Amino acid sequence: MAALIDPKEITITSRLGKEKTYIISEIPAYESREIAAKYLVSALPKIGDYPVSEAMSQKMMKFVEVVTEGGSNLRLTTKELVQNHCDFKQLSTLEKEMVMHNYGFFLQGTVSSFFETIMQKAQALISGISTASSAPSSAQEEQPSTNSEPSTP
Repeated sequence: MAALIDPKEITITSRLGKEKTYIISEIPAYESREIAAKYLVSALPKIGDYPVSEAMSQKMMKFVEVVTEGGSNLRLTTKELVQNHCDFKQLSTLEKEMVMHNYGFFLQGTVSSFFETIMQKAQALISGISTASSAPSSAQEEQPSTNSEPSTP
């Protein structure tokens, strides 16, 4: 297994108050590209795809190590290892830290406004599709006649 690229040590407190040390790293180029393309979009409300989000989280965790109680580093290469060494709070914090460590440059300057524009357009498109596909909430009544003569019973 290749060494971690640009490792950074972080300490995360569990939901129960226990501190654990992890080492996050840079994700290699093509894995990073795949995660960027799938993970961020799969997490969006209403259009996300949870199985893809989970798969990309697992892929991301393969570039994270936990420092064990014995002082050795253990790479989180499987779902089972992640579950044995992280609670939900730690996992979500690790994901956030990995995203910032690997994609934080997207949050600066023009790239950020570019993605903000894309998100606004995507939300408008989704809203339009949702509105167009919604069935009317009540039955339509016949329009009143435009004939000026009174109707006969």
